[in-house]
Amino acid sequence: MKLYRYYLSTACILIVLLSLTLSACGDSASPVSASEPTTTGDTTTGVPVKVTITPAETASDDTITPTPLPKVAVVASGGFVINSSTIDASNSLIPQQYLDNARNLKILFNHQSVGYNVLEGLDALAQSNPDRYSLTTADVEQANWYLENNGVGGFTRGENENPASKVVGFKELFDNEGYADRVQVAMMKFCFVDNTSAASKIWENYRDGMNYLETKYPKVKFVWWTMPLITDGNQIRDQYNKLVRDYVKANNKILFDIADIESHEPSGKAVTNNNYPALFNNYSSDGGHLNEQGSQRVAQAWWWLTARLAGWNGITK
Repeated sequence: MKLYRYYLSTACILIVLLSLTLSACGDSASPVSASEPTTTGDTTTGVPVKVTITPAETASDDTITPTPLPKVAVVASGGFVINSSTIDASNSLIPQQYLDNARNLKILFNHQSVGYNVLEGLDALAQSNPDRYSLTTADVEQANWYLENNGVGGFTRGENENPASKVVGFKELFDNEGYADRVQVAMMKFCFVDNTSAASKIWENYRDGMNYLETKYPKVKFVWWTMPLITDGNQIRDQYNKLVRDYVKANNKILFDIADIESHEPSGKAVTNNNYPALFNNYSSDGGHLNEQGSQRVAQAWWWLTARLAGWNGITK
């Protein structure tokens, strides 16, 4: 019996020692939360001892790559033209489903002041009819903006009165700054002050730059633009715009013909000055930049463009 008690006592001591060891090392069967304090007993005094376990240091947000938003497919495969006849002036012609798809495209837009007028028109439409025209627009500084956002990213690469610099700046966004893998649609426009040399020289530089980008980055849909107008008709702008239109038609490109939109009244009547197409007076307050009416009219055409890119066939009921 004494021997039995001796073994029993020894076994109890071993169990106690084992329990103490598990308490010190942590019992894998009952893990402790990394964010909550836990309490264990002091085996010598019986006084509770609070042990706080702090979570591991997390990585800085700067090292985390945002999860890309899903892309809406760019469905348009052939060429088409957006002009004064493709404007949803009643805000009812474009089916809602294509507007919803269009607002989720990732678009790069290189521009200057008239481009800001266009963006102001888009914002005004969104303010007046958010269910139909809500859209994210922003001046963008980093390609990763497109990972967390859909919509229109604005850029102002190049200098006014130096159209060649705008083509160079547009190309650099893709060649050197990482936007080719981020955007689905890209476009650049000249300003009305870029008629600084012969129309053929401006055109050849623009044509070569756009063809270079289309060839090198086939996954991006590039949209060609005419040059905006002022209220005084001008030969260089008119010649340049004719070169753009003829080439786009012959080569099945996509064209946003802002000059045609600006040079037609809402009724469809053509506006000329000095026998050349000219900006309709009611679309501008200073003879060149677009006012509220002008900017919203161009913005309505923009939605027609992007709805077509998102799969709409352009046929209205």
